[in-house]
Amino acid sequence: MALYLLAQRAHARRRRRVPQERVFKPRIQFLNMPEEQVMRRYQLNPEMIRDLCHALECDLQPSTGRSHALPVYVKPRQQARTKEEFLRIAGFPNVLGTLGCTHVALKPPSDHENLYRNPLCFHSMNMQLVCDAHGMITHVVAEFPGSVPDAHILSCSSLRGIFEGHQNMDGWLLADGTYPLKPWLLTPVEAVETAAEQRYNAAHMATQAVVGRTVGALKGRFRCLDRAGGVLQYSPLKVCHIFVACCVLHNMAVGRGIAMPEGVELGARPPAQASPHPEPLSQEAQCLRQELITSYFS
Repeated sequence: MALYLLAQRAHARRRRRVPQERVFKPRIQFLNMPEEQVMRRYQLNPEMIRDLCHALECDLQPSTGRSHALPVYVKPRQQARTKEEFLRIAGFPNVLGTLGCTHVALKPPSDHENLYRNPLCFHSMNMQLVCDAHGMITHVVAEFPGSVPDAHILSCSSLRGIFEGHQNMDGWLLADGTYPLKPWLLTPVEAVETAAEQRYNAAHMATQAVVGRTVGALKGRFRCLDRAGGVLQYSPLKVCHIFVACCVLHNMAVGRGIAMPEGVELGARPPAQASPHPEPLSQEAQCLRQELITSYFS
């Protein structure tokens, strides 16, 4: 009986206990922040963030449960305008874009860990991109682990079909020595013998450097892509989605003239790694490059 009375009193005390009111931390809203603080925190201006919220409102609603991959602008802009913009850099003619790869560090899956170890001795995804003279990213391949050579990614991408399958692609891409020379992909001359070849290489290097600056700007704006900011703790597929999304946001920021935040330095790409399986030299590509050197750089 005594135990029953004690239990009844304890139950009554529990019933009389007033539940504590839940305290929620105030949410930070960018609309209430000064523009300078928004830029420092999000590295995008308030107007662009508002436009993104409106554009993605339906997909961001939790009730929909939908998930969509964000596409990257693929078609080159008007070719004549693109060539003129590249020509102003160092006098290299008929350039439609600059090609390069960059590594995005990640925590590798436990199985096949070795596939993600790159030549720089850390785990990553190797991302290929093409950019224009203003640093707009026009083509992305984001699906290969870090051990895959740059040249192999190119051979598996759609760029060959874009340039060889369209008669109106009157121009070429520039790339460094990790890639094979092709009629639509010009690389530096390895064994320079003439002053014209030196001038060709100098103009090529100055023009092709645009892709390195673009990668630096991309990783400077979105520090999650930079190894100095840590290693992404997501699956390889999600890392690729993050990279593509950052490319889309980067293009929007460049298109709106949003400057890089102060204090961000554009990093240079690590030294080029030679491809372990170089393709046979293309006689057509060699003749085209030599004709270009003779016509424009002699």
